[in-house]
Amino acid sequence: MTTGGTITTLTLPTGVTLDPDKRARMVTFGRYVVVVNSPTRPITVDADGVVRLLTPQAPQTPITLDNLNGGSLTGTFLVKQSYIVYDAYQQIISESPLGPPSNSVAITTDYLRATNIPLSPDTVNASRLYRTTTGGTTTYFPWLELDGNVQTSVADDLSDAGLGLIAAPTLGAPPLLTLVGEFRQRLWGVSATNVDDIRYTEASRMYAWPEENALPIPRIGSDTRGITGILARRDALAIARVNTLAQITGNSGDTFEVVRLSNEVGVEASDSIAQYRDTIFFLWKDGVYTWNSGGIDCISDDKVRSWFTSDDYFNRAEFSRAVGRIDPINKKYQLLLCNAGSTALDRWIEYDLGDKTWW
Repeated sequence: MTTGGTITTLTLPTGVTLDPDKRARMVTFGRYVVVVNSPTRPITVDADGVVRLLTPQAPQTPITLDNLNGGSLTGTFLVKQSYIVYDAYQQIISESPLGPPSNSVAITTDYLRATNIPLSPDTVNASRLYRTTTGGTTTYFPWLELDGNVQTSVADDLSDAGLGLIAAPTLGAPPLLTLVGEFRQRLWGVSATNVDDIRYTEASRMYAWPEENALPIPRIGSDTRGITGILARRDALAIARVNTLAQITGNSGDTFEVVRLSNEVGVEASDSIAQYRDTIFFLWKDGVYTWNSGGIDCISDDKVRSWFTSDDYFNRAEFSRAVGRIDPINKKYQLLLCNAGSTALDRWIEYDLGDKTWW
């Protein structure tokens, strides 16, 4: 929707649908909005309204290698393939995980030929082929790029010196994400099939989700909901369960650690999380809490605790569906809840950020 109120319907990638019973959850990453939970595959929306898959599907079958007479290449080789998506400025938006390795082939003063190159079922701009060096190692370097999604064979005798200098990046497919957040140029998310681990991308690559990039959040197995919230402030990241709030420390996969902030307070409703400046607001079982540099604090205890601890005002069994948002103009935290006896989000309350009063 534009600032003038004009609505534009966006076109989903082929094969992607939205589940109307699941709330779409979104986060900005650079000039993209990443959308999960409701789509059947995670998607991105750019500033021009173009919708793409967050990560294309990896090649499913191996390339076949053999030799073609007439070249100058000698050695033993393996090849892998990925699919590339570019933006209008030829910057990589996304790269699929690498496909399975080809057969190993030894050639002498020939071209190295790749055939049976699989085409992508997704919309991509190119295929990238990664090749080992002449020694037949298992390190792959950028070899060739095939424009479009039509070419199924190629032959080349590029020397080791002509290969890309940097080995194939660490890649990986995102799981079916139910939650997503952004912190320090990484996406953080929760898989629908593994609710106890927080997954994270490679730095500055919103599309690269290696399986090993995962941290278990305590208390593992203590409930069926698992992780219920991702709370990202300017300088801190916390991951919540309904009975735990834990902070992620460190700057890389080698140094990331999970430190518990609370063994009692957690997040009851994923969608109740909202941020104003460097303070996070969220709903727990007995009220609304904040988390900032001063710690964790319940801001509803003094005057309106009974709103959240009795059955007189709201349907507490539906707290997990509550939705929070910040009104930045009037400086209020607004919370949508179900009225007592109702299962619809038909009541709302608000907290004045200036005078700290509830309405």
